[in-house]
Order: sequence, then C-alpha cells, then structure tokens
Amino acid sequence: MNKIKKVGWGFEICNMHCRHCYNSSTERGCKYTFEQLKEIADKICPQIEDISFGTGEFICNPNALDLARYIKDTYPHVKMAVTSNGSTIVQMEPEEVKRLFSDIDISLDYPDEKKHCDFRRHEKSWEWAIGALRVLDELQVPHSIVTCITSETKNEDLEGLLGIARQYRANLRFNWFRKVGRGNEDLRITARRAWEIIEFLSDKVVFECIDPIFAGVLGVEAIPCPAGRISCRIHASMDISCYPFLKGAEWSGGNILDKGIDLDAIYTSAIFQKLRARKVAACQDCEFEKTCKGGCITRAVLHNGSMSEVDDYCPVAASLDINRLKRIKIRLQPTSELVHNGYLCTTICRPIV
Repeated sequence: MNKIKKVGWGFEICNMHCRHCYNSSTERGCKYTFEQLKEIADKICPQIEDISFGTGEFICNPNALDLARYIKDTYPHVKMAVTSNGSTIVQMEPEEVKRLFSDIDISLDYPDEKKHCDFRRHEKSWEWAIGALRVLDELQVPHSIVTCITSETKNEDLEGLLGIARQYRANLRFNWFRKVGRGNEDLRITARRAWEIIEFLSDKVVFECIDPIFAGVLGVEAIPCPAGRISCRIHASMDISCYPFLKGAEWSGGNILDKGIDLDAIYTSAIFQKLRARKVAACQDCEFEKTCKGGCITRAVLHNGSMSEVDDYCPVAASLDINRLKRIKIRLQPTSELVHNGYLCTTICRPIV
C-alpha cells in the first residue's frame, strides 16, 4: 500500500546564486505548461496530505501561482507550504498568501544584512526576507526562518537569528548543509559541531521536531528518515526521488508525467523499496538503532558514500562522549502541523520568549 502522504515539489528556477545551493539553480524559462503541472496535481493530490514547494523560487515559475490556486480550489484537503527567499511573498497579494499557504519558510542564513546578502549573492536578499517576515507576522500565517547551518555558522549567528525569530513570532528551522550542488566541502560541519549546536540551543528553544540522529541519544521520540516511506520529491525534470538532495536516474522512482506512473508505482519502484529496506551494519548492536535507524540517508550517501553507511552526525561513529550528550536536556513539544515536520530530516524549534 502506498504510504506517501507528503510531497516536495521543486521547479529549480531561481533569482539568486547562493553559495550553498544544492541544486545550483539559475534563472531560466519554465519547461512545463500549466496543463502539464495540473495533470501532475490530479495524479498526486487525491492521495496526499500536503505539498511543500521549494528548490528555486516559487514566483519565478510563471505557472506556479496558477498551480497553487488550482490545488487549493480543487483539493482543499491538501495543505500547501512554500520555502522562499522572501521575493515570492513580497510580490504576492497578502490575502492570497494567506488563502493559499498553510505555512511558509523564509530563508535567512545570517542575522547580519551584509553577511546574508554576500552568502546569497543578491543585494535584495535581506530586504526581501525581512519584508516577507513582516508580512507573514501581520497576516498571522504560521512561518519559520529556515537557515542553512554551515561550518561558517557561529553561535552568535544563532543568537541573532533567534532574536529575529522572536521579533517576527517565527519558528526557526535548520537545513543542515549537505555537500552537493554548488556547496563546497569547506561548508560541511562535523558531528562534533552539530552536537555543539544542539547543546547550545537546548535551553533557548522548544523543539517542534528534531533529526532522528539526535533524538535517539537525547531520549526523545522522532520519525526515522522519512525518505521513500512517507515522503518524496518531484524534481524539475518531473522525476521523483526520495529527497531533494538526491536526483538522477540512480535515485528516480519514475517520471510522474509518464503514462502509467503514479505515486503507487513510485512507492513500489525498486529504488524506493531499497530505501525502505536500508540496513546499516554499524548500527545493528547500537542502543540507539531503533530510534535513529542510521540517521539521514542523504548525509550517509553524500558524505559517507552509501546509504549502507551511517549518518555522519552519528556521535558513536565520531567517538563523541555519549554519556555527556545524554545529559543534554531538550524540550520537545510538537504542537503544530507544520508541513516540513515529517517531510525530511530537519530540526524545527520555537525560541523561548
């Protein structure tokens, strides 16, 4: 039985040139017509609960807004979310933002205007992000600041982002950097640094959800890596893979525009079955295996070479002091239904006011 309920959909058309972009998006024309996008919506929407639009900038696709309107009117049970650098939100009519989207993520990587603009390589990136946060706060649409955690992210940056989140009554979501696309090896963080960040945040936030690799050690409940189990990703080619960071023939469960291909066929495809059967030999005798299940598949593949390897934030593999990590106390209160919660391995928190 097909269990995919959460779909990410990326058009890979963007108006920025960010240093860390996993897709290396560039502004270019839309390859598919509205009728083709509508055909895909009609295939997937009867079976799913929500869609997260990301990868590239939503408003850059001339058909994206009409697609969202169609889904909202035809399949009102499907919640839609969008991840934006801010430009989509400041260009849309505010009431339509509120009507179409159940929640919205705004990308903000630094609390400093110059650093953020330099990282995003766009002079308006700060103006758009802050403008969007202001609009969403006024509309009372649930929203999060999404920041890419890299080797350059300092504790003072996190403090600053928490301050902005408080100011605009936003959640804070961490998109832990993966070495793929435009992002270079030097942006990758170590397991030790990842755990330092969790410890740093532990008394400053309430967690909405947390990556399974952290959950096991911290003794809290989390969804194991959902890739291929309850979630999937539609790429600009309309191939469907388990994750936004993994694409190409090796990872494709099929092209959703092809005749006879639907979510049932994707779910039962060879690669999706292989993902669900993932076994990590190094984890078999680990006390945390039942919770983390080897951690995030993408970090295992992109950083350690295979999904049979362990997530490289694994504290056991990194020889960290497990007893010390166990003493970290966090508060986990999943009180809302944010679309990204359960869509992929991610960490979402709410700053303590």
